[in-house]
Amino acid sequence: MKGKLHKKYEFATIITEGDLKALSTLVSSKFDFVKYEIKTKDGAEYCVDNLDEILGYDNHDYRKIVLFRVKGNRNERDSFIFPNISISLYDNSTYQEACILDIKGLDDAEIVYFSQKVKDFTKQIKAPYWWCHKPAFYCVMSLVLYTILTYVFFRDWLVNEEDKAYVFIMLSVLGASCGMLSVLLGRRIVSWIFPEGCFCIGEQRKYMHRKEKHRGIILWTIFVPLIISIVASIIAQTLF
Repeated sequence: MKGKLHKKYEFATIITEGDLKALSTLVSSKFDFVKYEIKTKDGAEYCVDNLDEILGYDNHDYRKIVLFRVKGNRNERDSFIFPNISISLYDNSTYQEACILDIKGLDDAEIVYFSQKVKDFTKQIKAPYWWCHKPAFYCVMSLVLYTILTYVFFRDWLVNEEDKAYVFIMLSVLGASCGMLSVLLGRRIVSWIFPEGCFCIGEQRKYMHRKEKHRGIILWTIFVPLIISIVASIIAQTLF
């Protein structure tokens, strides 16, 4: 019995040369005819028969790879427009998806096999900070920001019974503003520090190394001193 499958994954990704080779090996081990496609940031598209041509791509930021696809067919005469298998990897900062698996004309056992293999593969490319690009993260950011600003600007008014209506209106406006800021500004800052997707080939490999250095600097020059100062102030107030 022949069947088809369409499966989609969404999360931040870091894709290395080793990941692309592993994906190529998976497809070429079961299919005799394989093709590779890429799409770059400026809209150019390329289709090649040799993965090494893609691995040797310069991948500059203004023409970086945003889509990689490997296709496999059993028979040479079959069209690659509708291949037996197609596995697509996306730059999640450009596309909503991270990985899409499409299967056509394979039997049930093969569908289960490739579905599990691709599922295992997605665990390799999922960025360790994938959670910070989820909507829930920005909801938490909004709540924290809202709480802090409420305490700073309205702590005196909250105890005043006569200003309840005014405070309610101001808090509503502040809550909406915090929500918008956490999504618009917060997303930009988070995406700058933690890229949503990257094919670590050529220049983009250096780009990811720079981001790792930036995260280290931010961690040790801002967050660690801030935590130490907060803990020190609490201890000082407790002891003295």
